[in-house]
Amino acid sequence: MKKSFLLLPLLAGFCYMTLSSNSSGYMSNATGSNGSTSIGCGGSGCHGTAAASFTPTLVLDSAGGGTIVTKYTPGKSYVIRLGAINTIGGTLPKFGFQCSIVKATGTTDAGTIGTITGGTTFGTNPMVAVQTSPLSPTTGSGGIATVYAVAIPWTAPAAGTGSVKAYAVVNLVDTNGSATGSDKWSTANATFQERTVSAVGEVASNIAVNVFPNPVINNLNIELNGTYNIHVFDMSGRLMASQSANGNTVVNMQSYATGMYQVVVSKDGANKTISVVKQ
Repeated sequence: MKKSFLLLPLLAGFCYMTLSSNSSGYMSNATGSNGSTSIGCGGSGCHGTAAASFTPTLVLDSAGGGTIVTKYTPGKSYVIRLGAINTIGGTLPKFGFQCSIVKATGTTDAGTIGTITGGTTFGTNPMVAVQTSPLSPTTGSGGIATVYAVAIPWTAPAAGTGSVKAYAVVNLVDTNGSATGSDKWSTANATFQERTVSAVGEVASNIAVNVFPNPVINNLNIELNGTYNIHVFDMSGRLMASQSANGNTVVNMQSYATGMYQVVVSKDGANKTISVVKQ
């Protein structure tokens, strides 16, 4: 069967990916370059179409317990949660990803990526986490509102490393065995600051947001002053909803199971998390 791949040097060149649109897996000899601003590739077998208009999420989960944080404690274990929701249509029943975590000031690895379910790692500086074959969605069958998510174990680097940056790509594929234009990809990046010994918990974000009603039964109203990204997670860290909003917006939680959820409002590297109870 013909292999087909996506070769994607990321912005700033820290993360690059080669994703198969069939079961052939990934290609481990992808190359990227520091300072690269090119996205996509036009060679034979590559997914060279423009990035799609969906926005992946890339957040740091404290010990995998569903608590989203923006700072890391040196040496502590975390889970990098990478996810996307199909907001562009089509039938895209599989997905792939790549992700790297490096020092914010260069391409040197920051911390260590652990064993990934359905994936592996290769290379150093940067070490790249990648799927070994196309993955199935978390929920849905590939159409609108299908959720794609992966958990990437990460051990934070030693004290004194400073801020680190995670770069990732998600590729949604149609599984037709060819690298066609119907396969869609998009990028994400996030900065995580080092928590110093003197820090006492997360510094409160200055993002002004009002969320109501809480508890909620059907629609959750979110009042914002400006344009922000909104992500909703359950307490296992699974991505439930993702959207961008300019001003007030509504998240329909009618179909959600009863329990606690976290609404993460983010912009320009700043996050604010609000716990919401679904009745």
